[in-house]
Amino acid sequence: MDKDALDLKLRLIRDALEKNAKPASGKPTNTLGQRVITKWRYRKKPHNGSSMLPEKCKNRVQLFDDLVQQSSNEFSGFRLHDLQALLEKIRLIQNYTRLLLVEWDARWVNPLTLASKGWKPYQGQSQSQAVFKCCCCHAIMTIQSSKNGDDVTGHNKKLNEKIWNSNIIGNHLRECPWRKNQFDLNKGYYLNSQNLIMDIERIHTSIDKISSGSKEFYN
Repeated sequence: MDKDALDLKLRLIRDALEKNAKPASGKPTNTLGQRVITKWRYRKKPHNGSSMLPEKCKNRVQLFDDLVQQSSNEFSGFRLHDLQALLEKIRLIQNYTRLLLVEWDARWVNPLTLASKGWKPYQGQSQSQAVFKCCCCHAIMTIQSSKNGDDVTGHNKKLNEKIWNSNIIGNHLRECPWRKNQFDLNKGYYLNSQNLIMDIERIHTSIDKISSGSKEFYN
């Protein structure tokens, strides 16, 4: 094949490739998950039928509500996966209850579990009870503290389990997202300088109960 014939053949191949090539749109291709999220994220706004609004203005108003942004505005204190926010609530609860005789336990009622359900200390502190406020729905919850000289031997896990259900969960408003959600302590929580001492004490207490064969730990 001579040079001219080769050049002609290459030119024909190049023209064919350019003709079949599709120009890139410049827009990233959305995955199926992204399309599903977008579909359910936006909700059509109701039509504004106000007679005081000109027709040309009606066409310029926002046609969709961003449900994610709307939820964020309504429940600004609901930070389900924010470890730093959790640690800050733990620190505040520890400082707040340091001088109160609150009967913590390893599972149901302690600064970690309170913080994981959205509670933080409230100003109305007294010696007879610890007062907490939801950082989202602003509901108030109290936990009675013991007095000096009180016999706390009868204070057991069953009582704290009741406090967990009736106070820590039940005191949230019905529409509050913290009522049905909790920070995932198994996946998102780990030891650091802020909670090390508290968790060492909690683990030590649990080990003592196991070693002594305490029925309270297993029930």
